[in-house]
Amino acid sequence: MWNGAANGDWANDSNWVWDNHTPGASDTARIDSAGPLIAAGTTGAVDTLFVSISNAADLSVAGTLNSGTVTLGYNSAASGTLSVSGGSWTNSGNLYIGNAGTGAVNLTNSAIASSYSANLGAVSGGSGSVIVDDANWTIGNGRIIVGDYGSGSLTLRNGATVSGPGGIIGGNVGGSGAVTVSDSNWTNTGNLYVGNAGNGTLTVNAGGTVTSVDGYVGTLTGSHSSVTVSGPGANWSLSGAFVAGYQSGTTADIVISNGGVISAVQGTLGDLAGASGTMLVTGSGSVWSAFVNPAIAYTGYMNVGLDGDGKLTVQNGGGVSGYQFYIGNNSTSTGTVTLSGAGSYISMTNNLFVGADGNGTLTVSDGALVSAKAIKIAYSVGSSGTLNIGAAAGQAPAAAGTISANQIIFGAGTGALVLNHTDDNYLVAANISGSGQVLVENGVTTLSGSNTYTGGTTVSGGRLIVDGSIANGLLTVNSGAVLSGTGTVGDTVMNGGTLALGNPGQTLTVSGNLSFTAASTYMIEVTPSASDRVNVTGTATLGGAAVNATFAAGSYVAKRYTILNATGGRVGSFSSLVSTNLPTNFASSLSYDANNAYLDLSLSYKPVNTNQSNVANALSGVFNAGGKMPVAFGALTPAGLSQAAGETSTGSQQTTFDAVNLFMGAMLDPFVAGRNDQVSPSAGGMSSYAEERGPRDAYAMFTKAMPVKADPLASSWNVWATGFGGSQTTDGNSATGSNTSTSRIYGVAVGADYRIAPNTIAGFAMSGGGTTFSVAKGARAAPICSRSALSHARASAVLISPPR
Repeated sequence: MWNGAANGDWANDSNWVWDNHTPGASDTARIDSAGPLIAAGTTGAVDTLFVSISNAADLSVAGTLNSGTVTLGYNSAASGTLSVSGGSWTNSGNLYIGNAGTGAVNLTNSAIASSYSANLGAVSGGSGSVIVDDANWTIGNGRIIVGDYGSGSLTLRNGATVSGPGGIIGGNVGGSGAVTVSDSNWTNTGNLYVGNAGNGTLTVNAGGTVTSVDGYVGTLTGSHSSVTVSGPGANWSLSGAFVAGYQSGTTADIVISNGGVISAVQGTLGDLAGASGTMLVTGSGSVWSAFVNPAIAYTGYMNVGLDGDGKLTVQNGGGVSGYQFYIGNNSTSTGTVTLSGAGSYISMTNNLFVGADGNGTLTVSDGALVSAKAIKIAYSVGSSGTLNIGAAAGQAPAAAGTISANQIIFGAGTGALVLNHTDDNYLVAANISGSGQVLVENGVTTLSGSNTYTGGTTVSGGRLIVDGSIANGLLTVNSGAVLSGTGTVGDTVMNGGTLALGNPGQTLTVSGNLSFTAASTYMIEVTPSASDRVNVTGTATLGGAAVNATFAAGSYVAKRYTILNATGGRVGSFSSLVSTNLPTNFASSLSYDANNAYLDLSLSYKPVNTNQSNVANALSGVFNAGGKMPVAFGALTPAGLSQAAGETSTGSQQTTFDAVNLFMGAMLDPFVAGRNDQVSPSAGGMSSYAEERGPRDAYAMFTKAMPVKADPLASSWNVWATGFGGSQTTDGNSATGSNTSTSRIYGVAVGADYRIAPNTIAGFAMSGGGTTFSVAKGARAAPICSRSALSHARASAVLISPPR
């Protein structure tokens, strides 16, 4: 028994009582006080060692210690600590750290330790702890139990390594254990149990790695255990199966965050009936995965609820990957998976089951992705499965997630695809088959596949666009919901909903019967050449529903648009037609025959006088006879009809002609000064018309008179200017629709003439001026400023008769 001073020399015989010698390899030693030091370079050996049976005691090793069985903190009042710093410790027997009392082992400063086995908190009420800090600890053939019947804790940090054949955290009922691995490595060549029958906690922080064959969290009934793997490089790697919640009455909570990873050949949350496993995978790079090992059956398989209950939440960029995924696998199981957030994913290389034999729910929202070869919903008889896009039925809608699968297959159970999202352009391209149903509650969803499912489709809100086929089940569109598309639907009931095909001129096929209730609406979009149309292979029951027509821009022809055709016959009629955007002078109406419903257009006006009536009759006559008519003409008011009659346009044109005529008259006026037939007198005397011969020549006959000859002194050029203009007023007639009109013209003309001969001149002239025209109750033509320029020539003959 040690009786020496604190930190006394282990090898000093005087520090030991009873036999007064240092313990040997076959001895039993008891340290029950401030203990000895095995100094560096020295070795201590003992067969059985007790550090604290009833009092506080400690042992420090800087050299080497070889021991058999070691117990630290034997009785309930005992507290024993063994510290190895920079030295080595080999324990060939069992190690009890906190038997009924408190025990602690500290391995630091590159210490090296090995034990056959280790039990931390071996007895109820006992507590044991081990810190491995920049040190190495090897467990031999036995296992390490952290919290067997008592409590235990194991901490690895700063590059520490612990290895052994397997580990248990929380061994038996009443036991509890906690292991923390930070920037260190814990290797188990066998299985690792986080909570066997007791409660266990495993925390793997950044840079920490834990390896094992199988891994169980919450193994036996009564265990409530948890695992957290968080941070870059944090990893629990299993070569076998990972199970969270194994036996009935167990619960397991798993958190993988901030880049942590758990990988195994199989993964299960909620294994046996009555067990519960919950997992959160959150943060970019955080992954739960199951990989394929061809040498092991069912590798790559993952279960959220195998026979028990499982719950998985993947968010904020976390991921799950494997070969095949089951949500609610066997008949007693329930599985719930929630996947949300951009970058979050569940990726399977084979199939994903939502309710295989059990009950499963998968919700995909907010940009998350599910990818699989096929998604199978409610696979077996008695199972149930629901795939929610956005949110579950009846909940507030959420942004949609993405489904990447070639097929969505409803099985023999009760299956549903719920579309309750906020997206305005969501596409489901997978082919949907089987006996399940599709529920559309919010958002705009397009089904583009060749779908053959038979459970029916209910649209309670949002818009469903069918561009593929859903011909094998009943389609019900309730109040507040819209049906659109160019594909094929089966028997359809418009139960207060709206049928609005989409782009103008589209065609929807109803392979079966179509019926409207009175609260329903048929929205039609029309182009000048075509309108929306529904082709029904069975009977169409119109039920007094309203029709609302919207017309695209263009020139419309007064023609009949077929808006519905029913091969099996038409029953009843629509209640009314509401044209939302045609001008008031266009009239739209509905007509019917045995198999069709038609939309007809006509054009009519309300003139108030004869002139307007003539214009109105001409326009409506052309349209109603099949001619094209701009939509704007359908908005003409009586005043607009008067304007369309052209009174202002034609009157102003005539005023312009009058201005031109006045200019021409001014230019050709022969009485303008200097432009008459008389030759201008010369500057020095009177003009002469005959040569000066003799007096007797004056008595010659007029017919023999000499030709007129210009005064050689007369000027050859003459410049002139004159004004022109005027106004007129014409009284209107209200009965015929004409208006009092007034026109005004004003201008000036200037020109230059050149006299070629006494009776011949040539020249040019130009003018400038303006005109106005207005009607008393109509438009006023804008003033027109005009300019003109012309050249001219003029010749005349003068006959002079001799006197009688």
